[in-house]
Amino acid sequence: MGSLPQLPAHHPHDEAFVENSLAKLPLRFRPVVGRHYEARFGRGDKQARFEANTALRELVEKLPQKAYRLAADDAELIESAKRWAARCQQLAAPIVDSTEAYSVLAAYAKRRDITPPDPIGVGKSYRGAVARLLDEQWWRRAIRRDHGRTIESLARRLFLVHKGAGIYSSDETLYRRRGQKTRNRRMLDEVMAVNELGQEYTLTELAELSVSNPAIRRGELMMRIAGFEECADHIGHVGEFITITCPSRMHKATICKKTGRAIENPKFDGTTPAEAQKYLGQVWARIRAKLDRHGIKLYGFRVAEPHHDGCPHWHFLVFFPAEARELVRDTFKHYALQADGDEPGADRRRVTFKAIDRAKGTAAGYIAKYIAKNIDGHAIGSDLYGTEAIEAAERVDAWAACWGIRQFQQLGGPSVTVWRELRRMHDEETGTLEDARIAADTGDWFNYVQVMGGPTAPRKEQPIRPAYWQEINHDTGELPQNRYGEEAGGRIFGVQVYGTYHMTRWHQWETRWRPVEACGTVATVAGVQRTPYGPEVANEGSSAPVPAHAQASAYAWEWARGLLAKGASPQPWSSVNNCTMREAPTVRRPALANAYEKHIPTP
Repeated sequence: MGSLPQLPAHHPHDEAFVENSLAKLPLRFRPVVGRHYEARFGRGDKQARFEANTALRELVEKLPQKAYRLAADDAELIESAKRWAARCQQLAAPIVDSTEAYSVLAAYAKRRDITPPDPIGVGKSYRGAVARLLDEQWWRRAIRRDHGRTIESLARRLFLVHKGAGIYSSDETLYRRRGQKTRNRRMLDEVMAVNELGQEYTLTELAELSVSNPAIRRGELMMRIAGFEECADHIGHVGEFITITCPSRMHKATICKKTGRAIENPKFDGTTPAEAQKYLGQVWARIRAKLDRHGIKLYGFRVAEPHHDGCPHWHFLVFFPAEARELVRDTFKHYALQADGDEPGADRRRVTFKAIDRAKGTAAGYIAKYIAKNIDGHAIGSDLYGTEAIEAAERVDAWAACWGIRQFQQLGGPSVTVWRELRRMHDEETGTLEDARIAADTGDWFNYVQVMGGPTAPRKEQPIRPAYWQEINHDTGELPQNRYGEEAGGRIFGVQVYGTYHMTRWHQWETRWRPVEACGTVATVAGVQRTPYGPEVANEGSSAPVPAHAQASAYAWEWARGLLAKGASPQPWSSVNNCTMREAPTVRRPALANAYEKHIPTP
């Protein structure tokens, strides 16, 4: 539970009441609430004592009522997941029909404020939904997500998320995110990826070579933005930097014009950042549909970032024909002001436009600081509110992880998956494939876009697509299944060009624990003892289960396996690789153009 901080000044007879009340709060909320109590207690007279105790009691009474404790640490959440999964297994044991079982288990989940999995949709089933509700790992992820969002919602209610307190996200959420990253890092350090040639890498080493590395992620985004700008110049299109914000009722805090300090917004209606993000998504869907009806296809990027109080807003850097500028602006403004468009200042602040003027700088320069601010704060001294850039980036990351917000989205343009697969190819090819391979290998997004048909070409008309495979059971004819008994998606193994398949992933990989003596770290991961080596987890494409000793850190383990799958090589078409084996692969850092540094705007 964590030790209580020193109690605030209080009447001696109220010590147990104050201590028990504060114990119900997350650890980092207690000093703040304690200071408020002490401020009300004041001189300690009878009236001040009454007001302080009343305010604390009302606060505790209004805390969200959950089946877990708000002050629970991760170990306690894991224990809750274990109990609830076991209870679901008991409830489902006598039920044969999966639909009936789902009804019973979904009701159980809802009583614990956990949203049950949806059984209806592509690739979904009642059997799979029931399997999830019986799985401790599913419960663990669901409880952690709900707990994190409940805590952050409480922090916003207590006015702990704003520029004068925890900017973008609360301190509690920030420290939880740091703990999660530390656990994941330990897992990646202790797991080896080994291929059939005997080459070994830790998953940490592989992560550093992928877009999991902030520097690589930032560089690739800037390269793609610069490439889109080059496309626009080539075609004769213009660029526009557009910002959309939410109605004032979705903001918990506002800035006092006289003092510049954050104050509580009396119009706030309790909207969470996740709900505000959904609202912005709906606005964008209407804008895109309207422009599509007029034959206007936008391409570029969208960046989601938080205001100081955690409410999201969106920046767009988009390109389109010059003659469509008025239509684009009118469409954005119309739909951005549909909700509460008549409130004071909405017409000036809710949506803003800035035409890209090449005489003042590149389009990439307009968005460079937003990319860096939301990744690692590189080359930015401080943000708009004066927060040091690296700290601001860490808080933005915690905010996005807590609320499940996608920070960057490419609009239009060709497949990034194909781009990354082409960068795996080293041998010369012919025709369209070779042109695309050279563009990808040299970090030339402009030429890659041209080879793929231009920035607005529909995906179905692009010449190169990802190639997936599924290993069919030749005895039963069944497709592979995931751990929940549902049809598993195909594994990417290369690209296809006009119906011809080309492999980009040639090697078979397996994961195993590093020897304890080689790790130099504790022999436990997430509090569970592991064996020195551990069994091999799976060949690529195998359905072998996660080893028992890794179950307690399955979140990190599944993340690690996902990382490996991005760089591993499946066996296409059969259980035996029938293609000529390549030479030993060289793990290399992507040779991305140094696009970020090229486009930093001059002060």
